[in-house]
Amino acid sequence: MASPSEQLMRILCWLVLGCFVVALGLSLFVPIYTDEIGWQFYNARIGYDNWEVISITPQCGHKNFSIPVPLTWIPGRYADWLLYEHVKSPLGIRLIGIGKFVILALMMITIGRATMFQKLPILWIASGTVALLSLGVLTFLSVLVRAEQQLLIGILCFSMLPFLMTSYRPSSMIGRVALVLFT
Repeated sequence: MASPSEQLMRILCWLVLGCFVVALGLSLFVPIYTDEIGWQFYNARIGYDNWEVISITPQCGHKNFSIPVPLTWIPGRYADWLLYEHVKSPLGIRLIGIGKFVILALMMITIGRATMFQKLPILWIASGTVALLSLGVLTFLSVLVRAEQQLLIGILCFSMLPFLMTSYRPSSMIGRVALVLFT
């Protein structure tokens, strides 16, 4: 049987997670900013424009209005094209932003569990991570669909790789090499 302090901690953890879910629900009402629409329009057209980046921004110069998509951009641009191709309303853009933020939070919880907090209950780790992500208006700013979300998810993917590889095969040479390369 759990002690009274453990029961109190469990109640507090569930309270924090509940407040986070409420904040995510309220973030549906954050206005859609023009750069969110412009950024996704810019990215989602790649599949229709012969895999060329078409830009009409003056800083690119008149000779660079249409350039081929760089090879390293292709996976991300293809994912954007598939994801945003069927968005018909601003609510769709906000829901995608919330989904990316939830993925980001889950990745942070996974990294926390794999690195420092292996002996703590997952509920504690999740509520601690969510509490940090809920400071002030951070939840409302983190659901904005901008390039920073994708960059953070990419960075966390590379950060998770060595921990996931070494946690499943601690003596693996691949895990050691990944740990050296990505940390």
